[in-house]
Amino acid sequence: MRDRKIGRRLRRAGLLVGLIAVLAACSTNKNGQNSLDPKGPYAQKIDDLFIPILILAIVIGIAVVTATVVFAFKFRYREGKPDNPKQIHGSTPLEIGWTLVPLVILAVVAVPTIATSFDLAQ
Repeated sequence: MRDRKIGRRLRRAGLLVGLIAVLAACSTNKNGQNSLDPKGPYAQKIDDLFIPILILAIVIGIAVVTATVVFAFKFRYREGKPDNPKQIHGSTPLEIGWTLVPLVILAVVAVPTIATSFDLAQ
């Protein structure tokens, strides 16, 4: 009985915190600050760096979520099929691939970030 009361209180507290967060996000922006509407030259340089990286991150995120859903449906449990899929341990091309792809993504993000950082530091 006591566990139910604690569970209810935790749910109510979580809902209250969530409601406060939503209401705080609905406030009007009276101070004129907007990170997606740069006014100065430095803010414009940062925005010119942020937007392409944001687009790249969205594309990669969509690809990862799509692949996860596709593979979850493709390899789900079915009657009459073995539980374990074919194992690919020790596949050199796959291991090289999933090492190089993140390396290339990080390089694509790092090069303009470092260049912009040095440019802003001057």
